[in-house]
Amino acid sequence: MFMKKSLLIIPVIALILGGCGGNKNTEQQTDIKTDTGITYVDKVPADTKKILLKSVIIHMKSSTFGMTQNIVMYMDDYGKKQSTEVTQKMLGKEIRQCSVSDSLYMYSFSPEDKTGKRTKIGNKGPDNINFNAITREMAQELNLKKNGTAELLGRTCEVYTMEIASAKLKGTYYIWKGIPLKTVSSVAGISITMEATKIEENAVIPPEKFEIPKDINFEEVASDD
Repeated sequence: MFMKKSLLIIPVIALILGGCGGNKNTEQQTDIKTDTGITYVDKVPADTKKILLKSVIIHMKSSTFGMTQNIVMYMDDYGKKQSTEVTQKMLGKEIRQCSVSDSLYMYSFSPEDKTGKRTKIGNKGPDNINFNAITREMAQELNLKKNGTAELLGRTCEVYTMEIASAKLKGTYYIWKGIPLKTVSSVAGISITMEATKIEENAVIPPEKFEIPKDINFEEVASDD
């Protein structure tokens, strides 16, 4: 599921979260402090914010198979609205892939080819973690551990590790205000790195960024959950 959706996040598009904008930040991000552990909640409250900002635009770079992707993630209404745009050059041509999530589905599509897929968002898995309200059950299912803090782009991130043996997934996640600023993961032996290069806090995001295109016939795809 992580490979299909992340980045969720993140799609690679996989929410789920290249370079760090300077040697100073690169040195800071490896300075992980002593483990502080996770403070659990019994149940995630319905009004819990997924991110602790009204809105944010995250510019990222992703690296896998030696290829680089530019990613722009838009989040609004404290994380209730989310969309992602991924661009990559292949054979001299720029390819763009987008995704939009609502409360039930993730819509992934190619604006140029007018093709897309719709996947129901499951209740479990790394794509749906609210790092501001972690249950003990979720942490056990994902083997989620907190391993101190690290600095990225001048911001203090909480560092988490995760391992899902059944999905052959291992990852380290750098979380700031509930937002993944960097992920370093391995899925079935494939290494994927995504890292923020620029952050726009409380940005005014055009509403159309969260609109599902009406000129695309989305193919239904079963989720893994």
